[in-house]
Amino acid sequence: MSKSSLRFLAIAVSLAVFGVFWAVGASGDKELVWLSIPVSGLLWAIGGTWEKLFRRLGVPILITGCVLGFHGWTWWLPAIFGFAFLGPLLPFTLIGDGIKDNPFNWAWIWIWGAVLGQYSVFIGLATHQVVFSVFLPLIPCVVAGVAGTLSNVKATARYFPWKLCEVLIGSSAALPAAFLLQ
Repeated sequence: MSKSSLRFLAIAVSLAVFGVFWAVGASGDKELVWLSIPVSGLLWAIGGTWEKLFRRLGVPILITGCVLGFHGWTWWLPAIFGFAFLGPLLPFTLIGDGIKDNPFNWAWIWIWGAVLGQYSVFIGLATHQVVFSVFLPLIPCVVAGVAGTLSNVKATARYFPWKLCEVLIGSSAALPAAFLLQ
């Protein structure tokens, strides 16, 4: 597949996921928000393999669709999308191409994980669960830090392949939204 057709497919899949979760949320069954977690992990892994837009657009659009479907319109929606878009946009490592290249990268993956879940504060403002939402970015922070570390330490790397870590990190990106919207 060419690069432009992969980009078109990423945008089409992202919009389809948005529509599905908007419609599912409108059905009234709040438990269905938990389906966003494996879908987010799958989009994250596909974004790591083929086209980054699956990750960079798909996950924020999925989260925005969940908020719109399971909560309804809120003026916080642009901030939710913006902060949900910020996490996948930032690189996993800041200096070099791997975590082992620089000691700062070992700390950065934990910081990056916290940024990945910062959108939950705005969902908390919309759903009046601010105190709970402040602590939810710790979930992607810990998952990204632990998974990133385990996949890059020689002793544990063969037990934690990077694709598994991508699915775990991507799933943890949608977890704060599921907790707040249930």
